[in-house]
Amino acid sequence: VPIGGGGFTPTVELHATGRSDPFAVVEGPTCFAGWLGICKDTLFQYSSVRGKAGDVGLMTKPKADSCGGCLREQCTHNDNYLYNAGPNWDSLTPEQKATVVANVIHMEYMFFENDVPPVTCEATGDGKGVIIICTLCEMFCYGCTVPIQICIPLHSGGN
Repeated sequence: VPIGGGGFTPTVELHATGRSDPFAVVEGPTCFAGWLGICKDTLFQYSSVRGKAGDVGLMTKPKADSCGGCLREQCTHNDNYLYNAGPNWDSLTPEQKATVVANVIHMEYMFFENDVPPVTCEATGDGKGVIIICTLCEMFCYGCTVPIQICIPLHSGGN
């Protein structure tokens, strides 16, 4: 991972054993997951140089395709991913191809395994109401993910 994690672009460099220069760079979107991830595919491009060329391949976390897909996103950590090899895939060594495949799993753990569900509910501190938290997306910022949320407080009637 470069210093600063790529700024506002999640960036991971893939290196061959004993080499300091990367054979591939993985770059993803600034905003992903939450409701955005339900409505829009999330793409991570694998390129031979920086710039999101996708010439090595493309990892896609597809958006929800049905009501059942929305429920799966809300209630489980069961995610689907696609990897499409790019035009430069055949130029990689078997070790490099294995590194790319392992990195697809790594990216899932980095960005989606502990993501915040699109909707959560919490009790208020006084116990007299709830707060509905809608996660619009998670924003990548210098190596950290920051949830972008709308909080809706609901208080019960009474004193």
